[in-house]
Order: sequence, then C-alpha cells, then structure tokens
Amino acid sequence: SQTLRFGYASEVLDTPVFFSTFRSRRVQGDWQHDLSFDGGTALTLGINSASEKGSEGPQKDRSVLAPFARIALPLHGHDIEASVRADDDSQFGLHGSFSAAWGYQFESARVFANFGQGFRAPNLSELYSPGFSGLFAGNEKLDPERSHSFEIGVDQSFGDTSKLQLRAYRTRINDLISFSGGQIFSAENINRAAVDGAELSLDSQLMGCNVSGDVTVQNPRNLKTDQTLLRRAKRKLGSHASCDFDALNLAVDGFAYSSRKDFGTTLPGYGLLDLSANYQIAPAWAVKAKLENALNHDYELASGFNTPGRTWLLTVQWSPE
Repeated sequence: SQTLRFGYASEVLDTPVFFSTFRSRRVQGDWQHDLSFDGGTALTLGINSASEKGSEGPQKDRSVLAPFARIALPLHGHDIEASVRADDDSQFGLHGSFSAAWGYQFESARVFANFGQGFRAPNLSELYSPGFSGLFAGNEKLDPERSHSFEIGVDQSFGDTSKLQLRAYRTRINDLISFSGGQIFSAENINRAAVDGAELSLDSQLMGCNVSGDVTVQNPRNLKTDQTLLRRAKRKLGSHASCDFDALNLAVDGFAYSSRKDFGTTLPGYGLLDLSANYQIAPAWAVKAKLENALNHDYELASGFNTPGRTWLLTVQWSPE
C-alpha cells in the first residue's frame, strides 16, 4: 500500500505590548510504501521532507530530507522489528538513528524489550524568536537533541477481556532543549538529562464498556546538577471509559498530574476531565462532539501562562470507502 501525506502550518507569535512579532511557516510531505509478505513479514520504506522559513530573512530557511526503513518479522515465536532513519538537515547536517524491538508470546503473557535512538533539531522559534525586551528570545547557539531509550515490560492477559501491562524505561538525552536559560529565560541545551520511570496500565471490558487506566512514576532530572527538570511531573494518572449504543459512542477521559518545578516556584498538581460523543450518521459520515476541561479547571503548564478553560469542539467527518 502507498501513503502520501501533505501538510502546511504557519505560526504568528505576536505580542504588541512588547513590539515583538515572529512568523514562521512549515511545508511537509511524506511518502510511505508498505509491503506485506507470507508468514507475517512486513517491510516499510519511505521518505519525509520538510521546509521551514522564518520571518528574519532567507538565512533563516531550513529544509530536512529523511529517508527511513522498517522491517518486522516473526521468527519461531519471537517478534523482531528494526528501523533506521537518516535526517539530512540543511542547518545541522546528517544524523542517523536506529531502533529495535523484540517480543515473545507465552500462553497468556508476552514479554518485550525495545531500544531506540532519537534526534530533534531546534525549531525556528527556539533559535530566532525576538522574545520580549530581551526575555524569552531565541538562542542561535542551540545544538540538536540526541537521545537513546531502553524499555522492558510484560503484558499479562486475563481471558479475552482484560490485559495488564507493566513496563520500565530508561532514557538518556544529550543537549536537551529546555527553556531554563537563566535570567533571560531563553532556550538552552542541558548537557546530559535522564528520565527513568515505570508505568502500570490496565485495559478491561466492564458491562459492555471499554475501561482503561494507567499510572506512571518517573524521575526526570539534569544529570549534571541532579535537579528535577522543569515542568515535568513525577507522577501521572490517566483513565478512559467508552460505551457503544448502536451508532452512538460515549466516552470520558480523566488525567491527573503531580506538582512540577518551574522558575522560582512549584506548579501545583491538577486534574482534567474530557467528555466526548461520536454518532455515525451513515457508513461514511460521522458527527463528533467533545468537551475538553469539562470542569473548567484553572491550571498552569508554565508559570504565568494561561491555559484553555472549558472548550467545545464539533467535528463532521467524511470517510469515503
């Protein structure tokens, strides 16, 4: 099968009170070719391309061309997967990344292990934003992030209706891009950072409804100073429930986050509740309604910055066969 994707995005950061404006636009295209073979082997080939341009002039243009490949194959009860990607960035050069995964199915349990490398170049706003009177300005000296992660876990099934998953992960990041740049609050590179944690999740069917929940405990920290990374919760909780009534689906999602450190303060923990409904009018047509932050909870992701209150979303979806 062939997949083509095209995307366009523009961003305008306009702060009139500080006479500060920064504009950027991004055009992206993706091609992906998926091949399936007898025996369950699958091969994916593709290429991702993107072009960015900032408002500061042609010297702020940047393009990325990234071919990638993935192979998955079953082998004597084992599931093996590997992928490679090469990011050719016009500003930061060529960077390769690799990932691999292994799994083995017992009677009612599956054990697995994953390894992955990551690469992220700073975006134009992080590099060149004019900021506000010298504060929150871009940092042209930023380097790209490089990371590697290792994860192990086990899935335990209970009949056909419930599954419990436990996983532990270890991530190391070089040159993490973080808005923690001293008194002017600019983006900076954290030389070495770490995120270690564990997650427990449960999926089940209860009285005809799908119910799931997960809890995460992690330790995100700067390895040089041993300080907790800013704006990252050490404990997270999520829950979901959805029920089908013929052509109507109703769902509720809940989220909770512990307190997080920020510049000179600690952001309190918070919880959110989202409600949604999906009605299938016809085989190709659906109407979706969603109420985000249904309790209109007041919270902060970053000190001094507002977040949306109660928000309604209405979507009409057409999916031609």
